Amino acid sequence: MLRTLILSSAILLSGCALSPQYVDLKPQLEIQQQGSRSRPIEIHIKDARPVQTLGSRGGVYTGTSLIHLSTPLENSLKPIAEHALRQLGYAPVNQGGAVQLTLAVEELTYQASSKTLPPVDVTVKSVVKAQSRNGNQTREARFNSEKTHRFLKSPSPEENERIINEVLTQSLNRLFNDPSLLGFLSQ
Repeated sequence: MLRTLILSSAILLSGCALSPQYVDLKPQLEIQQQGSRSRPIEIHIKDARPVQTLGSRGGVYTGTSLIHLSTPLENSLKPIAEHALRQLGYAPVNQGGAVQLTLAVEELTYQASSKTLPPVDVTVKSVVKAQSRNGNQTREARFNSEKTHRFLKSPSPEENERIINEVLTQSLNRLFNDPSLLGFLSQ
């Protein structure tokens, strides 16, 4: 009986040891306003997160079950931001634009519940700051999104990638469809 209890405990604990995961950022933006201007705009992407991991998947060894980005955030988001600006009618440039837009990802976090048995609650949060400069004027705004999901077991890499991109997509959609920001960039 004792042997069965020890074996059952070992199996249960081994199921709670989670390995690290790497996710790709692939937000799917929906631009509401199509533009026909071809005004140059200087675009910069910054990773302003205080910690480079997204968070821990939980389990017994939370320090090793971390979620990381598979490529640097700037490399993933720059082509997406440039494509969004083109859809809005701007001509993205790396330098020399009279109008400048800097997107700083201040937070992109993944928080799994601390319990080792299902269900597992996962909260993903993103905060993107848009700082725009048009001549001598500047404008700054933050776009936040947060969502909690409940899973019957620890989420797979594909599920984690989906929920992380879903929340980042929400923040970026708000940003690129913000009438105040678009009006400021068009002045």
